[in-house]
Amino acid sequence: MESIFEAIVRHENDHTNLLRNILDRYPKSASVILNYLLGANESPWDVSKYEYTTQSHFYGDDGRSIPDIQIAGPNFRCLIEVKVSVSVPFTKAQLDGYASCFQSGMENHLCYLVPSERRDYQNAPRDRVGANGTKVHYRDWTGLVRLLLDELRLRPDAILLEAATFWEQMFTVVKMTETNMTFLSEWNGNDYIAMRSLERTVDQARKLFDISEFETEQESIKVGEYGFYLKRAKRYELWAGIWVDPDSPSDLDSPLWFGIRQMGTGWRQPHPRPQPDLAYKKYDLWRLGPETWGNPVKLFETISAFRSTLVYKD
Repeated sequence: MESIFEAIVRHENDHTNLLRNILDRYPKSASVILNYLLGANESPWDVSKYEYTTQSHFYGDDGRSIPDIQIAGPNFRCLIEVKVSVSVPFTKAQLDGYASCFQSGMENHLCYLVPSERRDYQNAPRDRVGANGTKVHYRDWTGLVRLLLDELRLRPDAILLEAATFWEQMFTVVKMTETNMTFLSEWNGNDYIAMRSLERTVDQARKLFDISEFETEQESIKVGEYGFYLKRAKRYELWAGIWVDPDSPSDLDSPLWFGIRQMGTGWRQPHPRPQPDLAYKKYDLWRLGPETWGNPVKLFETISAFRSTLVYKD
């Protein structure tokens, strides 16, 4: 299912503006992001006092420099140079470390945020000291998104989760195993059609919940997951969809499941708890039978009937 950011975040400046807005408006997530970028340990309160701007202009002997993001505080300046392409080169000013942009006597940081596949990133030291004592950091989008998603699992926010998931899909490279390659070398188009049909069933079932009394939220799409959450009053109640464990693909013997996280912030827990078909990786899971695989109405009805039997004390 397409992210809401697909149509509006397309170019480098779009990604830069989205990152800047998150830093400026969400201190808890900004703390996670800046601590990753700078190797620091700043609290949400610390980062909330900074000023975040894009396209700031600095003038020096070599002309004008315009770093993507400037973060400014008392005796503190951090410049972030954002790259979303694996091939677009840095300018001379960027490679020279924006020397004209920093003042002596301050804590100065310069961070390059790039895709992990860039050759210049792979060959660069992750941290070093540049001109005038400026601390220079090389970081990749994949690491940033991983930490951001971890933080959002503790304190879910629909917009931030959508943004982080969008970046995860864009910057996380799918690793092909030998088993995957063998499967593709014996390609059967019917397998692909079956999987796309199954995904469409999940999408259509989610829409049925959307028009009922439930709030839904798209799963953070990873290689082995495709589904959605059911929520009530901003708290999770159920997850439903396709789940394959890349590390142990035979452990889950049905293409469709629904489940409840055994414990977790933001989850409602039913009392008593129904006996699951399978307890797996912190989830109690129930199989969705073949009658639901190509029938979103049946999938909706099956989960709704199960949900109606649950009793919550909160």
